[in-house]
Parts: sequence; C-alpha cells; structure tokens
Amino acid sequence: MRTLPLPTALLTLSVLLLAGCHSKPPPPRLAITGTLNYDQVVVTPGCTIEVRLNDVSRADAPAFTLALERISPRESAPIPFTLHYDPLQVDPSHRYVVAARITCGDALVLVTDTAFPVLTQGHPSTVAVTLVAAGK
Repeated sequence: MRTLPLPTALLTLSVLLLAGCHSKPPPPRLAITGTLNYDQVVVTPGCTIEVRLNDVSRADAPAFTLALERISPRESAPIPFTLHYDPLQVDPSHRYVVAARITCGDALVLVTDTAFPVLTQGHPSTVAVTLVAAGK
C-alpha cells in the first residue's frame, strides 16, 4: 500500500476542507400544510395517501409535481399533511394546486375532483382538501 508524503496529504486535506467551506448551502425549504377530509369511507392501515403540490399553469401539458408526501393512515379524517417545497421553483405568475388520492391495494378509492389553489395569486399556504369517492 502506497501512502502520500505528509505535506502532500495535508495539502490535499486542506483543499478538500476549503472546498466544503465555499459550497452553497441548500436552499431554504418552505411548507404547505393542511388537512385531508372525506366522508363515508373507512381508510384502513393497508391504504396509501398521496398528496401533491402541482404546477398546473400550462393547459397543454401535464401538471408538474413540486412536492409529494405519502402517508399511511393511522387515524380517521381529517388527516394532517405537510408538503415541503423549494421556493426557488415557485414562479409567482404560475398556478399551484394541492391534489390528493387514496388507494387501497390496486383500487383508487378517493380523489380530489376540485382544484385547491395555494401559494400564488393571493392563495394561502394552508388548505383544507376534500376528497370524494373515485368514479363519481
């Protein structure tokens, strides 16, 4: 096994340490908080809840997801959620919504069928989201 001479090893270590000191800190993360509300459905522990922060500004393109939280329900509605997002990805001229869905196994059980706008154009960062039975 070959070792570096002490001056070379110290120089290499110093360069690595200084490089770490000059790196940019990660951007601050902000959050959207809220609750998921639904009626007449029992969501069991085998179900999965997905909550998304979507940019829906472009009518000719699918929504772009900025944040996603997956929740394994352990309680009945309302279920709290927190979506952490990078504020540098938010364009004040764009439109953002929270969307959610609940699946149990392969079956889609509940979905949002209404837009729940957040963040821009005077909309809040806290929202109460209502889910309805899928297929209604």
